Amino acid sequence: MLDKKDMEWISQALSQAMLPLSDKIDGLSDRMDQMEDHMEQMEDHMDRMEGRMDQMEGRMDQTQNNITAMQQDIRKLQGDVAEIRMVQENEITRDIRVIAEGHLDLARKLDAALREDIEREMLFVRVSRLESQVRHINKELQIEPL
Repeated sequence: MLDKKDMEWISQALSQAMLPLSDKIDGLSDRMDQMEDHMEQMEDHMDRMEGRMDQMEGRMDQTQNNITAMQQDIRKLQGDVAEIRMVQENEITRDIRVIAEGHLDLARKLDAALREDIEREMLFVRVSRLESQVRHINKELQIEPL
């Protein structure tokens, strides 16, 4: 069996052998503490990222609602434009045609009236010329005007 000296020697040998293991365990413990700190920092970053993601989701929802509202407005505007085109084709174009026909009739009547005026003016000029000639002839013949 082992005596007390042997036991002390074994105890010292084990203590000496355990020192590097103890140092390694302390080092591992320190590294674990650092890892825990890093993990906490990462969790904080993740929490902030989740908050930002929630904000982005809210903005995306708002954008989607805006797009939906704009699409509804566009559909309404398309309906309004179609209705305006129908009014233009069925009413305004017809009314313009009626007005144009009336103007054409007026232009024809104006042309006829102007022709009559021109003919009247030509007759007036002719009569004036003839009167002038008659006066000249009367003067030469020494006839008293009427």
